[in-house]
Amino acid sequence: MDQAAINALKTRCSNSPYAKNIYYLVGDSNEVVVDIVSQIEQIDKRYIQDKWPSLNVAFLDPEGLELEWSTVAALAKVNRMDLVI
Repeated sequence: MDQAAINALKTRCSNSPYAKNIYYLVGDSNEVVVDIVSQIEQIDKRYIQDKWPSLNVAFLDPEGLELEWSTVAALAKVNRMDLVI
């Protein structure tokens, strides 16, 4: 939810050859998880439909108890999703 943290992440990722493919969301993951899952599904349908699902990884780094189980469950339902908590 911290724009400064996202800016630092963008700086770190800018040297990657895949930097242009990285999408950043600022917000509460418990609120934006539906949009995240929807975007993954749209990309799978648009670019690799009937071939294979994309490979996905979600880094969930809660500072306390703010991570809701429904968020973890929604991400876990995505085909080929690895969760790092």
